[in-house]
Amino acid sequence: MRTKYKKWANDLLIERQELSPTNIDDNLFKHDKIILEIGSGKGDYLYKMALRFPNYYFVGVEKNSTCAGITLKKIIDNDVNNAIIISKDINEIILDIKKSSIDGIILNFSDPWPKKRHHKRRLTSNNLLDIYYDILKKDGFLNFKTDNELLFEDSIKYFNNSKFKIKKIDYDYQFDPSFDEITDYESYFRNLNQKIYRLEVVKE
Repeated sequence: MRTKYKKWANDLLIERQELSPTNIDDNLFKHDKIILEIGSGKGDYLYKMALRFPNYYFVGVEKNSTCAGITLKKIIDNDVNNAIIISKDINEIILDIKKSSIDGIILNFSDPWPKKRHHKRRLTSNNLLDIYYDILKKDGFLNFKTDNELLFEDSIKYFNNSKFKIKKIDYDYQFDPSFDEITDYESYFRNLNQKIYRLEVVKE
């Protein structure tokens, strides 16, 4: 489901930089409860969660500028005031995030990078897990959803070899609305009756 380039989306990102900053800055950390979504896609999760949970501040990171622009439009159109979208590869900015500053990290339908030589690019790779652990607060959480069983199985191994504690493994996630929303990818896969896999881990 590749998204075609849309110039208006890129222009909107430039025009509304108060909602689409290009870098991490200290203003981010004035918020008490911060949720970081890495790979926001077209923003369905981000803006819906922000509307449902106004006591949290949602930071989306999406490297595809068209998808980021679409997300930004949803933030604007729905009068969301507790979410921003950063159009960058997470590897460009993650080291700028303060340690012990994030309450939760969300990974929704990340690129599986199926070829073994590309596994290090996965968002659940061991090098990133160490950084996630450092930027999360004590008792902070990471939730991971995917339609890709091989990525899921490998990710369980990655987390088992990390400092995180696995809280829950779900091989046929039916959706729990208590702190989750259905993404555009998830809606597509569910319509195909495709299984969704979900993993919850915590930093103790």
